[in-house]
Amino acid sequence: MLNPELEFTEPMLTLRRTGRVVINNALDQNVAESLYAALRESVHFNLMLRDAQGQRAVKDPAAEAHAQGLNAAQQHAADNFAFAYDGYNLIDAYLNAGDGHNFAPILRELVQTLNGADFLNFARRLTGDKEIRRIDAQATRYSAGHFLLRHNDLSTTEDRRFAYVINLSKHWRADWGGLLQFFDTPNQTTSAQIAALEPKIVDSVCPTFNSLTVFQVPQWHCVSPVATFAKPSEAGGMRLAITGWMQA
Repeated sequence: MLNPELEFTEPMLTLRRTGRVVINNALDQNVAESLYAALRESVHFNLMLRDAQGQRAVKDPAAEAHAQGLNAAQQHAADNFAFAYDGYNLIDAYLNAGDGHNFAPILRELVQTLNGADFLNFARRLTGDKEIRRIDAQATRYSAGHFLLRHNDLSTTEDRRFAYVINLSKHWRADWGGLLQFFDTPNQTTSAQIAALEPKIVDSVCPTFNSLTVFQVPQWHCVSPVATFAKPSEAGGMRLAITGWMQA
């Protein structure tokens, strides 16, 4: 599934030196194209929200329900941690036979590959963390108005060591937003403490097709809001990705 021509020595050194790295042309080209098609055509996305009602998923939302949920999340975001984007848990879908929907064979292959011996060994070699034991996966789609405010990926229930993003957006423009942005905030800063800080953005990653971003957890980051003029089309306008965590 990985691009067999890639050399990982330099990315490995960059990740260990800076805590994050972007690897271009990470997957076999045919695999990347198949994943792109599956996310566009086969995935039944849910609207993932965090607003005044808390964190929840709105399954297969109609246009009106999507607009209402997005508006609620945007209002909550003024003074609180919030997000709104389309998501689909690939691990759950794999275990539950697609949750009643057609689960594309390439997505099944992806889940199996991510947790197979070869990819786990690659993850351990790239990160230098020999304790990585499992990799989860979620398909995500950001379109106009979607966003994910700053957070550091720490969890009280999971031992997340590194986060990853397989970017599958085509013809994405940086001025559409949807950028993965990193802050200068110390990694161990708590959510309560960061509210009083004015962090600066120190790095921005544009979602380039078939690139793999890996970064150490914890690390404060966000996905910047997608502009209202980023319209879905065959040429672009949807920020498609597969994301998750490498866990011990």
